Amino acid sequence: MYGGLQIERGGRVAMDRRQFLLGAFAFVALAGCSRQEPPLVEKSVRPSPTATTPTPQAMAVAAGTTPAESLLGALLEQALTARGFAGQPIPLPSGGAYGLSEAIKAGAMAFSVGFAWTLLSPVLTNSEPPDPGDYVPTLASKLQPDGVALLQDSPADGSLVWAVAPKASTASLNDLARWKKGKKVSVPSFAVSRPDGVPGLAVAYGATLTVVKDDDPAARRRALLAGDVALAAFRACDAAEIAGLKRLDDPLGITLPDPMIVLFDDRVTDAEPSAVLAVTDTLTALGDAQLASLEKQVAQGVSPAQVAADWIASHLPPA
Repeated sequence: MYGGLQIERGGRVAMDRRQFLLGAFAFVALAGCSRQEPPLVEKSVRPSPTATTPTPQAMAVAAGTTPAESLLGALLEQALTARGFAGQPIPLPSGGAYGLSEAIKAGAMAFSVGFAWTLLSPVLTNSEPPDPGDYVPTLASKLQPDGVALLQDSPADGSLVWAVAPKASTASLNDLARWKKGKKVSVPSFAVSRPDGVPGLAVAYGATLTVVKDDDPAARRRALLAGDVALAAFRACDAAEIAGLKRLDDPLGITLPDPMIVLFDDRVTDAEPSAVLAVTDTLTALGDAQLASLEKQVAQGVSPAQVAADWIASHLPPA
């Protein structure tokens, strides 16, 4: 074992995930970018001083603005509408971990789309990185005291994918150590200090990159294709943005799962259980392949609301 790396038989190198996380967390702290309290969501969804139980007229669904997030948000909104509820969608900035727990507790939204590891990693201490399979239950235990629950059925994986332009010679993250210092990498905000983000590239692969933050995956794709950056990070569920790019191999296995999940105000369970059932039914009927197929329609110019309405009409079981 060395620095979280374990040499297996045949000379193959494997990553001890727990040791890697500890090393990457330490790297973040030493680099002066140790975890901070996640910022609250945009002004429009800051929690109000008085918490109120969401009503059928206020079953708002919050989601990020990337195609995958906004599509799932639209699907949930349409599912709630089909079951007799109403509410306006709330756009969230898509690059970071937000104060969703506080906002949901205050009644700013009834449901919200999020990613388990993105929400969990900022609140971990250096000594307690859980196993990847425990991200969702660990997050659930941290949210429960705030009256926030989550549904564990995940329609998509939001783990990081590192990609280069189609004709680039680089094929593996192993090659980054040989790049000239200062080459640019475009990443969403959450990947700047997350242990499997930029710090992970430094700890595991010896990369010395200049970071360009951009929370729009389409803009990161354009920058990569234009040659403005040499490397870009995407979520695995950014299907349209990754299409045609060259994904880099991750031989040391630093990539960590980041399941897309739905958080909700636990008071809704008692006040309007049919609303939770509508969302649960949608997640049960939806999966990675379905969401990716629907995302392609959005990429072709069909609005998320229209795609969602058509799918819900044919797939959501009657109440």
